[in-house]
Amino acid sequence: MIFSPSVRVLHGGTLVMTSGISNWISTGLAPYADEPDPLTLGLEFRRHHIAVAVTSHLNCDQLDTSDEDHALNLHVYNNPGCGGRLVSSIVRNNCPPIFVITDDWGGEHAVTTVLFKSEY
Repeated sequence: MIFSPSVRVLHGGTLVMTSGISNWISTGLAPYADEPDPLTLGLEFRRHHIAVAVTSHLNCDQLDTSDEDHALNLHVYNNPGCGGRLVSSIVRNNCPPIFVITDDWGGEHAVTTVLFKSEY
């Protein structure tokens, strides 16, 4: 069965984020940091960065995910409902490393979580 990209995005299920991501978006303060990184851009940039990470993840773009993990992601991505897990990482724009993880891709209880690598 072939799915259109818009249907595949729905396979990500519920979108949630950790309190670390939520705090970083609103304040610029990464977990375990005493003050915001002066090189991290403003609120709109942080929101955009998370949106790009999630959208790319749900489209199965490689981002900064290793080749081995991306190959595993492609298998799960092309077999929605098999109970598989997608894991993507993004390390760009002077932001702390972020993971986007979807459990039960395409399943009834699919959940996509955005978190910092340090929160995994």
